[in-house]
Formats: sequence, C-alpha cells, structure tokens
Amino acid sequence: MRWPIASGRGWARLPATQARGHFLSHTAGGFVLKVAVTGLFFVASVALARLLGAAGYGAYTYALTWSGLLGLLASLGLGQLVTRSMAAYQAQADWGRVKGLLIWAHGTTLAASLGLALFGALAAWLWRGASDQATLLALALALLLLPLTTLLRLQQSVLRGFGHVILSQLPESLIQPLLLLVIVGGLWLGLPAGLSAPWAMAANGTATLGALGIAVWLAVRCFPQLPAPTAAVYTGRAWLRSALPLLSISALVMVNSRAVILLLGAMAGVESVALYNVAARGAEILSFVLVPTELALQPRIARLYALGDRAALQEIVRQGARVMALLALTLVIGLLIFGGQFLRLFGPEFAGARPALSILLAGHLCDVLAGPVVIILTMTGHEGDAAKAIGLSTALNLLLAPPLIHVWGLEGAALATAVSLSLWNVLLVFLVRRRVGIDSTLSGKAAPMRSDPRTIQA
Repeated sequence: MRWPIASGRGWARLPATQARGHFLSHTAGGFVLKVAVTGLFFVASVALARLLGAAGYGAYTYALTWSGLLGLLASLGLGQLVTRSMAAYQAQADWGRVKGLLIWAHGTTLAASLGLALFGALAAWLWRGASDQATLLALALALLLLPLTTLLRLQQSVLRGFGHVILSQLPESLIQPLLLLVIVGGLWLGLPAGLSAPWAMAANGTATLGALGIAVWLAVRCFPQLPAPTAAVYTGRAWLRSALPLLSISALVMVNSRAVILLLGAMAGVESVALYNVAARGAEILSFVLVPTELALQPRIARLYALGDRAALQEIVRQGARVMALLALTLVIGLLIFGGQFLRLFGPEFAGARPALSILLAGHLCDVLAGPVVIILTMTGHEGDAAKAIGLSTALNLLLAPPLIHVWGLEGAALATAVSLSLWNVLLVFLVRRRVGIDSTLSGKAAPMRSDPRTIQA
C-alpha cells in the first residue's frame, strides 16, 4: 500500500480555513520536532565529547566538518531543485519529468559524491604527515560516509516535494542520532580500550546507512502510482542550470556566516572568536522559527506557483510570515531580557558577549520580518536573483568587517553581519515583489488570482 499524496490542484482549492489549518499543523509539528531534535543532538554531542575526550572529539569533529563541506559541494544544489520540481511536476501531472528527474538526480548526486570522496581521500593521503593516524582514519571513514549522506538528503527532498514535510525530517534528524547513540553505547560497553575517533565515525556511518535505508523505504511508499507506460523525460542541462545557483546560495550563506569569524580571529584574537561564536549561536535560536515554517512552505509555494494561483500563494506566504514574526518576536524579547543568563550558561567569561548578541538579534529579526524570501525565489525558479543578492550582501560583509572590527572589535563584527543580513533581506523582498508579484512580509495583501498556470521547467 502506498501512502496518499495531496493533489496539487485539490490542495490549492481547499477552503481557506482548512488550508490554513493544514499549513499551521505542519509548522507546529516541525517546531516540536526541531526542539526534540536539537535536544537529541545536544545529548549525542555531550556523550561523544565525554567518551572521546578533547583530542578524540576534536579529530572526530574535524573529519566530520570536511565531510560536511564536501557534502555541500556533492549535493550540487539538487535538494531544493528536487523539492520544487517534484511539487510543480505533480501539480501539472508531468509524470515523465518526475521519473526523469528522480533517475537523473540520484545518478548525478552519487557520481559527484563518489568523485569528491576520492578527491578528498587523495588529498588526505598526500598530507598524511600533517595529522596523526587516528585523525587520518577518522577522515577516511568520514569520506566513505559522503555518498550515504548526500543520498539520504536527496530522499528527504523527494519526500518534501510530495508534501510529506514532517516525515521527510525523521530519517536524518531523529532516526540517525538515535541509532548513533545506541551504537556508540554498545561500542563503549564492548571495546576494552574505550571509544576512539575512528570507531565513533564508523558508528556514525552505520547509523547513516540505517537512516538511508528507512528514507528510501519511506520515499518508495510515498511515491505515486504512475500511469503505465510512463517514459522518463530528461532535461538535464536545464536542471543543472537551476541547481547551480541553489548550490551557490548555500555556499554564500556559509561564507557570510564564517568569514567574519576568521577576520575577527586574525584581528582581535581567539577570545573574541569564542565570544562571537556564542553570541551567534544565541541569535541563531531564531532558526527554531525559520526552519520548520520554511520546510512547510517549500512544496506549497512550488505547487501554487506552478498552478498560477497567485491569490492562494500570497495567502499562504502571509500566514507563514505572520507565524514566523510572532514566534521570532517572542524569542527576541526573551533573549534581550535574559541574554546575560543565557550567555553565562557557557561560563562567566562569556557575559561580555551580550552587546554582540543584541546586535545580531536585530539582524536576524530583520531576516524573519522579511518573510520566507529565499524560499519564495528558489521555489519559483528565481534562484539566480537570490544568489546575486546574497552574493552582494556577502561582499558587503567582507568589506565592512575589517574596519568595524578595527574600531569596535567584537561588536564591530556583529554589526557588519547584522547590516549585511538586513541588506540581503531588503533586496530579496524587492525581488520577490518584482519577480513573483507578491508581498513576502506579514502585511502582504492577497493579489488577484492568475488564470494562466505558470510552468516550471526545471
């Protein structure tokens, strides 16, 4: 038996109250899952840190960081492309492209991840004298993990594209860390010499393999019955042309958040980096609001845009923006009032990061109040515009950070990030209005319904 998938046109024509309830239930479910998953990852991190010790946990984290960086490149931006296109093709009953995209995306992702894993292994072998044996072995195992991780995330994108937003998050966010804790516990009990970084990475790989198996099973169960015979239709060049800007967006976001840390470390020392990192983690608590809401919005935006129903699209975006704003304001007020207590959880020396936390909160609040702008542009085929705006913001951050750090140190780094983040979102709000014809903010008014469906080709 296959699980039901909401019809694109049927969902678009639901009564407003029913559609709103459907969206809010997915957002609330995602929020609860996000809280549970964050707690689970925290427990797993603490357990590994205590069992491995500082040196072992450092080697494990170092290897996993390289795997994550290469995994970003190996994805080629196909995750969001698959989510968007599955929702759009389903709404248009374009089953040939559904079949073709799935085959092409899996083959391309697997080839890219294997190629990058081999490249990483060669680089590690050439630099083998710079690291100890345990770190090299952990890195080798992390590279073997790369194809599993990229395929796991691709299955989740397929599930989101078919409307199973909560279900899509379970394999990587819940099942994988649970399996990791169980396997690590078994190794800790069974290994006389204790847990090491390579064994921890092997446990991670085994847990990821188990999560991938469950994700594939879920994707197969949720896949619609295609009319027979359905020939696969491939538009690989168009898909790749759309995917690469999505990849550049992810890369630019990473650069925008990490480059200022490197500059701060070079100009103000590692103590300032520690304070900034804790302040940034506090401001990123707002992702508790953004991530569940945006995941719930992704397939809906793509589906409604493909159907040409701009009125319903404006309504669902306005609902999402209001939910995000309400929850974000609550969190910001709480952090402004109790920011000192929050920072002292990390140690009394971190209380000095409170001004930086307040500045970063202002920037992230602007991000939330702009609405789901990046998701709107990427789910409607305007990812190139989003990449250009984020690239401009990243360049501004890199230009502002050195002089501001020179004058104000830690607070200067926070100010550069907040200003660039605010500019990024102002530009994206303008681009959403110009390209898509809707208002992404919480004050957005429903636009007249379009009668001509918009076809997304990639």
